[in-house]
Amino acid sequence: MRWRVVVLVVATLAGCGAPPPDNPPQQTFHVAIEALGCYGMCPRYSLQIDGRGRARLNATRNLPMLGRSYATVNVAELRSILDRHDFFGMSCIRQADEDTMVIDVADGSRLKRVSCSASPLRDEPFARMVSDLHAFVAKQKWTRL
Repeated sequence: MRWRVVVLVVATLAGCGAPPPDNPPQQTFHVAIEALGCYGMCPRYSLQIDGRGRARLNATRNLPMLGRSYATVNVAELRSILDRHDFFGMSCIRQADEDTMVIDVADGSRLKRVSCSASPLRDEPFARMVSDLHAFVAKQKWTRL
């Protein structure tokens, strides 16, 4: 009986010095998009997406599904859109009386906010990126909360 206790204690202590599993910590990734609307028929909504692809949408005006919804999105595809449009190198100023979008992205130690007109009539990098983001969001399968 005594030798069983000794074996159990030795086996337990042997595991204490083992190296941690080879799983690096997950990077922080978060995207927040807010469409502030305009004086016309522009949509108004807020969208939150975390690093696991969990998305929460709150649509308040001029969208087919108003209210709160959720979906699971492909984070790699979202990152690809942001990288393709060089989101972290982008700059813009808020332009009054236009369809304004605010996009916040946290990716690891990088944090960035861009606030700008997203009018499709404007041929600028921000408007092109917003167009791709709208297409990405539109193809998701949203479920009402």
